[in-house]
Amino acid sequence: MKKTLVAIAAAAVVTGAMAEVTISGYIDAGVGTNQKTSSTGAKTTANSMGSFSNGQSALNFGASEDLGDGMTAFANLNTLPANASAANSAITTDAGTGVGLKGGFGKVFLGSDYNQTFYAMAAADPTWNGGGNGSVWSAANFTGLKSSAAIWTLPSIAQGLNITAESSFAGTSTGDGDATGLGISYTAGGFSATYAAQVQQTLVSTTTGFTVYDGAATGTTGAMDGSQATTQVLALSYDLGAAKLYYGALQTSVNDAGDVAESKWVAGVSVPFGAMSLGYTRSNASFTSAAAAQTTISGDRLIARYTFSKRTSTYLSVGKSSQTSSQIGSTVSALGIVHSF
Repeated sequence: MKKTLVAIAAAAVVTGAMAEVTISGYIDAGVGTNQKTSSTGAKTTANSMGSFSNGQSALNFGASEDLGDGMTAFANLNTLPANASAANSAITTDAGTGVGLKGGFGKVFLGSDYNQTFYAMAAADPTWNGGGNGSVWSAANFTGLKSSAAIWTLPSIAQGLNITAESSFAGTSTGDGDATGLGISYTAGGFSATYAAQVQQTLVSTTTGFTVYDGAATGTTGAMDGSQATTQVLALSYDLGAAKLYYGALQTSVNDAGDVAESKWVAGVSVPFGAMSLGYTRSNASFTSAAAAQTTISGDRLIARYTFSKRTSTYLSVGKSSQTSSQIGSTVSALGIVHSF
């Protein structure tokens, strides 16, 4: 439920028009247990409190103004309060913070946002916002939040078809970190397909391979030569009514020679049961270094949600990830509550 504030007086004095401000957000808090196994087979268990369903809590402010002639100006300030377990009150900005215009030309946005490859990955995973439990799909090199981006969503040219182009800027004199991307999605009936691609200029440095959920690198690294990294993602889903099926594939090639690469896939299903819903994914990821050393990890994740109302739900998530040909692994379970407003 959104709380709406109408800034009538201020807008009337300045522009004579009405500006609308909305406040929304959610709090996600849960208790989790992480059981880790090291490369030597040593086992440890750690309990923690955090956001295990949405991966974060959020407090969002939005404003819009009708400019006439079919044009609207809008601005968003999306913030991430610290988790309930944090010992401080740190707040950072999140994706969607910025300003833009929309009209017959489509929508133009300037600010911070996740890139198109990130959104394509989310479209392929029914357990996406599960805090990383058991997923080797939801985190990838060169995919994530871009703090300085210019994004243009084209006006609709066909029913169900959406096209978005983006450029993001790292602020370096050499252009290292700058990226361009494209996202295309199509929906018809119960079928949905999303394709996204990004080319990013890389630093001369090292990129790590995939990680198991405990945050420890799997041991494979690849040197970046300062040229570029190309990432492509395909996401497919089909809603059968009684269940929804998902599949996704990602391929990243790093350096001009393409000698450092990562590839992954995910397959999943979501099933509603009245007020309850279940989501399950199986994922696999492979990282190849410049020396042709390969590391493969796999993961399973299950999340169950029970909805008490439109604003309040509880969840239980269980995930397991492990590295092939190694004892490294992690099993994470969590129980929590989400309340939105």
